[in-house]
Amino acid sequence: MIKLHAPAPTPGLAEPDPVLLKVEVQLRMAGLAYERLVGGPDTPPGHRLPFIEDDGEIVAGSTLIRDHVERTYGIDLDKGLSVRERANAWSIERMLEDHLGRLMAYAPRSPDINANTKGVRGPLAANMPTHDAAPQDGAERLEQAGRSLSALSVLLGDHPFMMGFYPTGVDAITFAMLACLSARPSDTPLHQMVEAHGAFGPYVRRMAARFCSDSVWWWGERSIAA
Repeated sequence: MIKLHAPAPTPGLAEPDPVLLKVEVQLRMAGLAYERLVGGPDTPPGHRLPFIEDDGEIVAGSTLIRDHVERTYGIDLDKGLSVRERANAWSIERMLEDHLGRLMAYAPRSPDINANTKGVRGPLAANMPTHDAAPQDGAERLEQAGRSLSALSVLLGDHPFMMGFYPTGVDAITFAMLACLSARPSDTPLHQMVEAHGAFGPYVRRMAARFCSDSVWWWGERSIAA
């Protein structure tokens, strides 16, 4: 069985780690059983959490984990998509991880944590790229995050899932990001931006019901578990 080594929950935060949530949803999309373990001092050097251990092989990084799963088990999480649709899905994934994710890592999660830069960044920042980083000005960061969320809303449209009528690989990261943002206190700007797009709430609940029915994720103060 695959062993998923995950970071411990962040004290005082209700939100999930989007990188971990992405990996878990990918494994569930693939229909693979796994055991979730909390990483600790025995984490191999150079392996950031989360990572998987599969038949003695250690694979770190959510994208590399997906590559390993698809290659090893003969699974295609984008089955049924055209070449163009696959390209669009990859572009969405990169926008979310390399742009929105980086902005999220530096945005406040709550008034209590806002003043603590290390607390704000947490495990998400450790997993995000550091190339010409997010804008230094908070207003600029929020403006750019808003542009990415608006683009995502347009791309989702009135479809139940990002690429149409059934979930594909890109839905793992889309759900993970939106679930994380919606779990933040309702007085934070990013939470308010997510709520401003009416399709995001039903989308997160739809994905949670399908892939996380044994967990509880929060949309503000409202449980969105199945």
